Amino acid sequence: MRGLLLFLLCAGCTAESLTDAGSDAGFDAPTPRDVPRDLGPACELSCGLGEGCCAIEGAPACARLATDRQNCGECGLDCVATGRGDACLEGRCACGSFEIGCTGAPDICCPAVAGGREAHCANLDVAEEDCGACGNACDPARADLCRNGTCVCGGSDRACAGTPEDTCCPGGLGVTTYRCVDTLRDREHCGSCGRRCRLDQRCEAGRCASIFDVPLPDAGSEVDAGSDDVGLPDAP
Repeated sequence: MRGLLLFLLCAGCTAESLTDAGSDAGFDAPTPRDVPRDLGPACELSCGLGEGCCAIEGAPACARLATDRQNCGECGLDCVATGRGDACLEGRCACGSFEIGCTGAPDICCPAVAGGREAHCANLDVAEEDCGACGNACDPARADLCRNGTCVCGGSDRACAGTPEDTCCPGGLGVTTYRCVDTLRDREHCGSCGRRCRLDQRCEAGRCASIFDVPLPDAGSEVDAGSDDVGLPDAP
């Protein structure tokens, strides 16, 4: 067939020209540019339908790409290691009851908590229930939000101590920004966040007290004047 094609294309060509054409074609003909691909290990196994030959524990083996969470959809895609999910369903990572898995760090699949939430996707940079790590919930007494994986109070770059002297509360009347306040002395957060004293009151030791109730100084014990203190002569 090849000889017939050359004959039709080169009828009337000399033997010399045919020889040159054949040799030139081997060097001049364009070849498709190969794109480097990782085809995995050489596999002599005969894998079945829906299986792929993947490296499992350092050796070639057949893996079910539809359900293998270490080779989910393709060889080497580990759902758990990449944070995409805790299972592989139909060749895609899934997280808990969410069939579409997470995208990976910082949006990773957090495991279920006993007596709490099921497995779920969480952005560890901003999630208050999973701030910086799965299950690391911000304490409301210390912080009101998660910023860059750290619990902070309001616009500050830290969390409050969570003590009565240093509690995270809203800024005040008409102010939504949180801040660390001393609930033992703050009139707008006296004793607890949002407990505001009246205009005629102050906050003292976490309790609202009248500004007119000024405690008197401690008089101490009764002074024993004695006879010498009044300048009387000693009795004979």
